[in-house]
Amino acid sequence: MRRWVPILLSHLAWLLCSAAAGASPLFDDDSLLELELRGPLRETLRDTEERAERPFVLSVDGKDLDVMVRVRGKSRAETCSFPPLRLDFSNPADPVFAGQDSLKLVTHCNRASSYEINVLEEYAAYRLVALLVPSAMRVRLVRVRYIDTEKPGKDPLERFGFLLEPKEQLAQRVGGEVAELRGVVLNRLERQQAANVFVAQYMIGNTDYSLVMAKGDDACCHNGILVELRDQLLYVPYDFDRSSLVDPSYAKSSISGGRRVRDRRYAGYCMDGLDLEAAIRRAQEAREHIYAEMAVVARVSGRELRRATRFLDGFFREAENPAELSARLEKRCLD
Repeated sequence: MRRWVPILLSHLAWLLCSAAAGASPLFDDDSLLELELRGPLRETLRDTEERAERPFVLSVDGKDLDVMVRVRGKSRAETCSFPPLRLDFSNPADPVFAGQDSLKLVTHCNRASSYEINVLEEYAAYRLVALLVPSAMRVRLVRVRYIDTEKPGKDPLERFGFLLEPKEQLAQRVGGEVAELRGVVLNRLERQQAANVFVAQYMIGNTDYSLVMAKGDDACCHNGILVELRDQLLYVPYDFDRSSLVDPSYAKSSISGGRRVRDRRYAGYCMDGLDLEAAIRRAQEAREHIYAEMAVVARVSGRELRRATRFLDGFFREAENPAELSARLEKRCLD
């Protein structure tokens, strides 16, 4: 059987599962979505403390939708002059946003061109993780034309961003429910799912995640959600901006003593029965699709992602011997 056949069959099964679960059409389409967002932009972006919602108009395909917008996020809200946003819909009539109540918009952080490349690299990271983790969170690439209505003479700002699939829709799509737990017992995690997540995080060089509750949160886990499925838990990661694949100027590894995150480190947990070798082989089988995803992002955006692609080259050199890499990672697991 050719190497791409299992990946294709897996992708078709994923699409059928999505349709059966009544998934939103927003995330069924991979094409670039052009949007315009008009409202009190500067006032909203500066409101990182109270985070009050303000009325905006979102235009798509020539149709106007009323949305309420506010700042969201933690570290990026503190670091970025253009932090991530949350869009709340009252009753979206446009079919593109049918079924949506609230959406997270990942933005470009700051105006420098390097930050827009970071957005594209993080979008690519979500897409790559989804090739290894069937229950991964889906994303939709957007090009947003921001208009500040309180500065009528100011030129619009156009930047790439992406929308995140809401966790409730993700859980429904995979046939489970979001589990709001304060902690997770490792033996409740579905083993192969966990192995796939740990290897995917290693592939993109991400250590900014954990299976414990983050400070200020009410439920587990840091940069991830738990989905309960047939008495087992699926850990679904998100927020890859501090990964080595993205490597923005503000990122520091959570286990590197404050250094930049260009080096790949393993942050998977020590678990009995974890088949990392199978997860590494899965990554090998998806290699052509992984590089194809990077090429698609570059083609759609017109931006080169050479550094990120070279970083992936390093992983696949290591993965040429799955047994050896698996043994090495097992020795570095976190207790």
